[in-house]
Amino acid sequence: MIVRVIQTGWRHAWTQWRMAIVLYGVNLLAALMPALAFRSAISPLGSFPVAQELLAGFHFTTFADTLRIYGKEVLGIMPVLPWLMLAYLLFNTFLAGGIISSFCSMEMEFSGKAFFSAAAEYFLRFLRLLLLWVIVVIIAGGIALVGIGMAWYAVLEAAHSETTAAIAALCAAVVLLVIILLLAAIADYARIYIVANDEHRVLRALLASTKFVAKNFAGVFAILFIPLVFFAIALAIYLIKEDWIGMSTVWTVLIVLVVQQVFTAFRMWLHIFVYASETALFMDEMPEALHG
Repeated sequence: MIVRVIQTGWRHAWTQWRMAIVLYGVNLLAALMPALAFRSAISPLGSFPVAQELLAGFHFTTFADTLRIYGKEVLGIMPVLPWLMLAYLLFNTFLAGGIISSFCSMEMEFSGKAFFSAAAEYFLRFLRLLLLWVIVVIIAGGIALVGIGMAWYAVLEAAHSETTAAIAALCAAVVLLVIILLLAAIADYARIYIVANDEHRVLRALLASTKFVAKNFAGVFAILFIPLVFFAIALAIYLIKEDWIGMSTVWTVLIVLVVQQVFTAFRMWLHIFVYASETALFMDEMPEALHG
C-alpha cells in the first residue's frame, strides 16, 4: 500500500510541474527581498580598503575591527531576521492551502487562479492551526527533551567508554528526529483534513490528524523519511559540487548560481511530492481516519 501511495504522489507531483514553477518563482521573489536588504547593508563596505583585505584572506583581527568600525551598517539587518523568518513561515502557510487543494480536488490541470484562491480561502484556518500546533510542539517538545535528557544522563553515568556515549548520542538524535517528523506530519495531515472536509474547527482537525498518524505510523513515516533521504543526498551533492567548482571566475560563479537554482527547484518539487503523497495516503485511508 505504501509503495502505491508513493507512486501516486510521484505521479501527481510530476503532473503539477506548473505548480512547481509557481512555487519556485514566488520563493525566489521572497528570497530577493532580504537579499537586496543585505546587499544594501554591506554595499558601503565596498569603498573601504579594509574590505579588500577581509575578502583576500580571512583575518580575525581585521574582521573584528571591521565590525567595530562599520558594525552598524553590517549588523543593522540582524534584528530583522526573526521577522523575515516569521514572514517566510506565514508565506508557506499561505501556499499550503493552494497545494493541498490542488491534490484534494484531483484537478491535475493546474490553475493559478484556483491555486491562489484556495490559498486565500484556507489561510486563516491554517493560521489558527499553526498557533495551536506551536503550543502542542512546545508542550510535547518540552516533555520529549526532558525524557531524552534524563535517559542521556543515565546512560552517561553508566557508560564505561566513549563508544557507548556516542551510540547513546546517536540514538537520542534519532529519537528526536522521529519526534520532529511526527509533529510535522500531524500539522500536514491536519491541513489536509481541513481541506478535504472543509473543516473550520482546527482543534478537531488536529485531533483527527493525531489519530490518523498514530494509526498509519509506518506509511506516515515512510512518506516523510524517503524524501528526507533524497534531500540529504541532493544536499551532499550540491555542497560537494559547489566546493569543487569554486567561485574564482565569472563563469564558475554563474555555474554555481545555476547549481543553486537547480537545487532550489528540486527542493520545491520535493515539497510538492511530500504533500501529494500525504494527500494520497489520507484519501486512501480517509474512512478510517474519519470514523475509526
